Amino acid sequence: MAKVLTSKLGNAMLKIPSKLGKENTFKYRGEFYEKGGALFMDKNEILRRSQEENQYGDEREKQIKAKSKSIGQDMIVWSLIILTIFNAIKGFPVKHFIAILWAGTAAEYYYLFWKNRKKKDLFCGLLATSTSLGNLLLLYLEVFQ
Repeated sequence: MAKVLTSKLGNAMLKIPSKLGKENTFKYRGEFYEKGGALFMDKNEILRRSQEENQYGDEREKQIKAKSKSIGQDMIVWSLIILTIFNAIKGFPVKHFIAILWAGTAAEYYYLFWKNRKKKDLFCGLLATSTSLGNLLLLYLEVFQ
């Protein structure tokens, strides 16, 4: 019997023969099986499966992108807070900045509700939306009266 090396690819354990030839194998749906049950696949099949698993990007790229978005959103929030404080000190209206902050909070809770289906998240999203719209209404009344 040929010596067999094992390698892990995705969720499947592959057994890779150390000798050339497939005397004791048969092909089924593009995959090679040894009569004893070991699985052999050609490199094109392995590449195809790997590409299917990583169709939407690998985990490292997803984590880096999520972290960068988080940092960007944090900078936006801090910028809005600084502008709100500056405008409040100078006596300018600040309700539009506060409305933007509440709109971002509402979007976050709606996404949590979409993923987790918790009623608390939906309630917080609706509350944040109403607060954002209330600030915009107060701004409209303040500016156009």
